[in-house]
Amino acid sequence: MQFIPSMTMRRVAAARLAMTVLAPLRVQPLAATAIATARTVVPLRSYTAAPSGASEALVTQLKTDLKTAMRSKDSVTSTVLRGLLSDITYATKSANPPKEYLSLVLAAHKQREDAAAQFAAAGRQDLVDKEKLEMAVLEKYLPRQLPVEEVVSRVEALCAELGVASKRDFAKLMAAVRNDPELAVVPPKIVVEAADKCIAKAAGKQ
Repeated sequence: MQFIPSMTMRRVAAARLAMTVLAPLRVQPLAATAIATARTVVPLRSYTAAPSGASEALVTQLKTDLKTAMRSKDSVTSTVLRGLLSDITYATKSANPPKEYLSLVLAAHKQREDAAAQFAAAGRQDLVDKEKLEMAVLEKYLPRQLPVEEVVSRVEALCAELGVASKRDFAKLMAAVRNDPELAVVPPKIVVEAADKCIAKAAGKQ
C-alpha cells in the first residue's frame, strides 16, 4: 500500500525547504529597514510666499479699522472687514498664496459690483443699495483711479523697460501691469487698449 503524506506533513516539508533556501540570505531586520527608509525620505519644502510690506500694512489697517467699527457699532463696515480678513487668512493657507493682498480687495469689490448689477436687473433696489454700501467700504483700501492718459503713459514706460517688441511679449507686459497697485485697479479694457497700442508702436519701429 502506497504511503500518501497528509496535508500537514506536506506543509511542514514545504516550510523546511523554504527555510533551507532562505537561510543563507541575510534578511535586514524590520527596525533597520525602517531607519534606512526614513533616511531616504526627502522632506517637503515650503514654497509659501511672504506677503509684501504693503500687504502686511493693509492687514494691520484692516484690523484697526475693524476694532473702530465694532466700537462704533458700524455693522456694515464690521461685516465687510471681517469677511475680507477671513479671505486673506484663507488665501495665505492655500497652495499658492498671493504676495499682494490688494488682489483680494479687488476681488471682493468686483464680487459686490456684479451682485449689484444682478439685483438691479431683478428690481431689488434694497439689495443694490446694500452692495453699494459695502463697495464704498472696500474702496477706502483701493489705490486712486488713474486717468486714462496716465495709464497709457505708465504702460508705455513698462513697454520700454521690458523691451516689448511684439505680441509675444503681451503676457510679460500684463504681468508687470498686475504688479503695479495703481494699474491693477484700472478697468482691463483700458489697460489692454494701451498695451495693444504700445505693442503696435514697438512692432512698427522694427
